[in-house]
Amino acid sequence: MKQKKSIKEVILWGQVVVNIPAIAIAFSLVILAFNFEDLFLTEPFDLHIIWRMLIVFVAFIIGIILSWLYWSIAVPKWRVWAYKNVKKKEWEDLMWAAVDAKLIWTPGHPLEATEIRGEEATEETAVFYEHISAKMRREQALGSYSDDVSVPLETHFFPNKTVSTIAIIVIFILAAIVLFTFISKANIVVNICSLGLLSFAVFSYFSSPLSDSFKKDKTQLILNEKGMSIKKKELEFYPWERVDYIKWDDEQRVIVIVVENENQSKEEFSNIIVNFSLLNVTHREFLKYAQVYMGRYDRNNLAPLN
Repeated sequence: MKQKKSIKEVILWGQVVVNIPAIAIAFSLVILAFNFEDLFLTEPFDLHIIWRMLIVFVAFIIGIILSWLYWSIAVPKWRVWAYKNVKKKEWEDLMWAAVDAKLIWTPGHPLEATEIRGEEATEETAVFYEHISAKMRREQALGSYSDDVSVPLETHFFPNKTVSTIAIIVIFILAAIVLFTFISKANIVVNICSLGLLSFAVFSYFSSPLSDSFKKDKTQLILNEKGMSIKKKELEFYPWERVDYIKWDDEQRVIVIVVENENQSKEEFSNIIVNFSLLNVTHREFLKYAQVYMGRYDRNNLAPLN
């Protein structure tokens, strides 16, 4: 894995590539204006003081405009580079350090809208701020956390039996259709298509959590105050200290769980996707349970924000 940099290093580089050039652009035009006669007039000419002041003022205004234009283009590029080069758990600290260093405006500030971001920078910045806001919400929730006594010490989630039963019925119907097409000696294209559809249905069923519906050990998810266990091939345990945040992806209709990797040779964080349409719980119910268990963990292991 690529070696991450410290917040101090990326802030220093931000000053070098963003603030210093921006300031240099502004003041260089003012300096040129003060030396206007020597630089741009071939013959000695005694400019009136008002003209001198006007030239300096115009140079100052143009310098500010060009300086701001440079900042607007440079700072989004620096931000993407900075966030990719520090540890993800330090993103919030980096954001406030950049604000204190006068590199960026506070998120949501009207002048932040003057940044000229490309499509990639816009998408990346949205990801950074979404992560930071999710982390802040978790920390702030700790201060006002109240336990829900209706949530047990541990909760197990299983495949949705109704969906599983319907899927099996569909597979049997497809099998009957395939058998009928072969017995009736239908067109070979029809035979191939029906067999392909049946194969796809069988593969989809057995590669999904639904295939565990009628097994003795059918648990797909376990939540408690220590963490969560998620079944891949086997149940894998993720302590809450490694869970960065959990969100509902409305576009994909799945839960995204962002966890810190233990193996340092991999990326720092990875996403676990959970499709709740196949489980016996809705995503809203899962988020409620997860919030309670995370709150119990945080209450016992973290100090609330002042």
